[in-house]
Amino acid sequence: MQTVRILGLWAILAASGAGAQQAVTPAMAGAAERTARAPVLMVGDSMMRLLSVAFEKEFRKQGIEAASFASLGSGLVRLDAFDWYAKIRELMDTHKPGTVIVVLGTNDDQPLLDENDQTINKGTDAWNREYSKRLGKIMDTFLEHGALRVIWLLQPDMKQATHQRYADRLNALITAEAGTRPAVLLFDSRAVLCRRPGAPYSATLVGKDGQMIQVRDSDGVHLSRDGAERLAAAVVAAHWK
Repeated sequence: MQTVRILGLWAILAASGAGAQQAVTPAMAGAAERTARAPVLMVGDSMMRLLSVAFEKEFRKQGIEAASFASLGSGLVRLDAFDWYAKIRELMDTHKPGTVIVVLGTNDDQPLLDENDQTINKGTDAWNREYSKRLGKIMDTFLEHGALRVIWLLQPDMKQATHQRYADRLNALITAEAGTRPAVLLFDSRAVLCRRPGAPYSATLVGKDGQMIQVRDSDGVHLSRDGAERLAAAVVAAHWK
């Protein structure tokens, strides 16, 4: 059953990036250039901790202004503990980015407290519906406060089966919400951190010089410094070069 979910998500992602060719007018090209040169904001949870450092390094090479915010241990299930909506409004008003890079949800495989202080068990349809609403509201908040595009990083594959099942479910929810918002672009982190498309979790990859690169942290969830640098470089190459 897990294989079906994974293949289904890969198909959704492939379809979202396989649109018909469109003629590019000078106005469209100019808008794209302005977006690419505008300030960038990186926002996320513990997965963004090393990624933000790697992204800032990449953007310095491009001469692009960049800022970041990472809240370790927080997520969208306990908005009573950390108000992500308010923080995003503050960050957007302060930094006025054209592009926002987001990774959220790593810590959210837990019961959800809804707006009526009722607990919704994880893994249920009710949890999926409520969490999807929160994802959509987060995406809309970025866009309503001036983001021209949001690049949302999907969760990479995980070492433990329970973590993998959650990552698959979370990625599917993110994909569905992004699919209704053309300015929200998905980036599949798994394709950068696996040895070949569709391959399972791997802590190491073979580098260009033939040496082994440790791309994942020992917890089997987070990225190593080299993994973060590899992913940041891939995102910048895809959307800024």
